[in-house]
Amino acid sequence: MSPNPPDIAVVIPALNAATHLRTALASLAAQDADFEAVLVDGGSRDDTVAIAARAGVRVIQAPGTSIYEAHNLGFAETRAPAIVLLNADDALLPGALAAWRDALVQAPGAGIARGRATFAELDGAGVAGPVEGADERAAGPLDTDLLLRGPNAINSLCIRRAVFDRIGTFDTAYRLAADREWMLRAWIAEVPLVEIDRAVYRYLMHDGSSTIDRARKNFALVRRENIAIARRYLSGVPARQASPQTLRAVRQWHAAETTLLTSHQFRAGELRDVVDTMQRAFRAAPLWPLRAAREVAAWLWKQAR
Repeated sequence: MSPNPPDIAVVIPALNAATHLRTALASLAAQDADFEAVLVDGGSRDDTVAIAARAGVRVIQAPGTSIYEAHNLGFAETRAPAIVLLNADDALLPGALAAWRDALVQAPGAGIARGRATFAELDGAGVAGPVEGADERAAGPLDTDLLLRGPNAINSLCIRRAVFDRIGTFDTAYRLAADREWMLRAWIAEVPLVEIDRAVYRYLMHDGSSTIDRARKNFALVRRENIAIARRYLSGVPARQASPQTLRAVRQWHAAETTLLTSHQFRAGELRDVVDTMQRAFRAAPLWPLRAAREVAAWLWKQAR
C-alpha cells in the first residue's frame, strides 16, 4: 500500500443490497483515479458482504447502524483527503472521481466539488429509464431553493475531509434528512464550493428506495424531519449564524413542508395530527399561514399555465 493516502475515499453504506451492489461496484472499479473504498454493512442477510469482498472492497461490519451512522463510521475508517458517498443501488458515472479530484486541485480554496446528478427509474421489466424532469431540476447551480426543496443530490458532491472536521459529520437524529441538514449547515458556514459542468452520479429509483420512490412510502417522515430542521434554524444559535436571505428561505421552506404534511395528514384522515402539526408550526413561525398561502398561490399559477 502506498504510504500516501489515495485521492478520494468512497464510502458505501449497505443493507441487503445484493440486487444492485454489483452495478455500483463495477462503476467504482471503472474509475480512473486513485481511491479507497469502504462498505459499511448494517447487518445484511443476503450476499452483500460476499459481493463486496470479492470486489476487493474493505467491509466494516456494523449491524444495526442507520445509513448516516454508516457514513460517519466510514468517514472515520478512511484516510483520503476527500470523500464521496456512493449508495449501494446507484452508480458513479465514467470519469467521475477524476473530475472531482481535478476540480479540487484546480480550486484549492474550495471545500466541496459539485457535479451534476442524473436520475433513472426501473420499469416493470427491470430496465432503467430517465425520470421525467428530475435531471433538469437538479442541474442548476446550488442555491437555497435547490438545497431546501429540490433533489440536493449530496452524492454528486466530493467533500474535503477538512469540511467534516470543521462543521461536523451527519446528525444521526435525522433518519432520512440528515444529508439535507448537513448541506444546509455547510451552506450557512459558507463552505466554498466549485461547480463541475458534467454529470458524475446516477441515482436509481426503485421500490426499495428510501426517499426516491413512486410510492413515497416515507413521505410523511421526510416532511417531519424537514420541519424539525427548519424549526432548529428558526430559533437559537443556528439562526444567528445564518444570513437574513437564508433565514427567509428557511421560513418559506418551513411553511411549504408544513403545508405538504398537513395536506397528507388530512387526506389520510389523521385530523389530530393535523392540529398538532399546525400548533407546532405556529409556535415556530406565527406567520407561517401567510407563507403557506404564497406556496399554494404559486402552485395554482403553475397548474394554470
